[in-house]
Amino acid sequence: MSPFVWVETITLVNSHEHATITADKPIQVKYLGGKPNSSSSSGEIRGFTSLPSSALSNTYYAPVGSFEHYSSRSKKQTDAFFYNPQNSAIIIHWNSGAQSGSFTLSAHYTTSFHQKTRHYLTQDRATIFTSSQKYIAISTVGTNSPSYDWGYNLLPKEYLQNDYAIGWTETRTGGRDGTPLFITASENGTSVFIDTNNDGTPDHTYLVDKYEMQKVYDTSSSHNFQGAHIWSTRPIAIVWGQDPSRA
Repeated sequence: MSPFVWVETITLVNSHEHATITADKPIQVKYLGGKPNSSSSSGEIRGFTSLPSSALSNTYYAPVGSFEHYSSRSKKQTDAFFYNPQNSAIIIHWNSGAQSGSFTLSAHYTTSFHQKTRHYLTQDRATIFTSSQKYIAISTVGTNSPSYDWGYNLLPKEYLQNDYAIGWTETRTGGRDGTPLFITASENGTSVFIDTNNDGTPDHTYLVDKYEMQKVYDTSSSHNFQGAHIWSTRPIAIVWGQDPSRA
């Protein structure tokens, strides 16, 4: 028997903002967003996996903040986008520990954090977003920067765990450690243990606070956390991606 299972993929181009996708069996939905860059021949593109309606939350964690590049000192901004599927407006509150605020999101409307607040996510900090109703939230890292464009779904509070198995996560690109794990904690004083070779003994230990953006690189010869085991004393949120301050 072949180890591969062939599945059909359907592509929808220019789908509507308020579109709803339903199926009589479980499916996976991914979407791509692109943006041309007027100052160069390249552009930005990011991919996201759509959360099913049952997985939406009223509280999300964004472990990745904005950055300042180590050499040029230029700002590499991180934004977030929100969609309100409710039939009435909701208020979304946000807090990075250093800054906080709130904004109103109309029914069936999409907006960005920058559009609502006129600034980007706090540099070198994680941000928590919360509301009384469920909504959709994603983040774009390296906004307006084709060299650092990536994104991810913000992490629902209900899915934070204190035990993780890590898949393929290379932390070095172009000879530089530039793609770490970003970790933030749900509570202050959370101990995080990282067993890079899964031998039962932690190789790294970190004390992570709420709103802290802890970056972790694999400094071994493999520069890859594949197979690592991470556990913590309280629930944590983990994202893997490029670090615009170092890459």
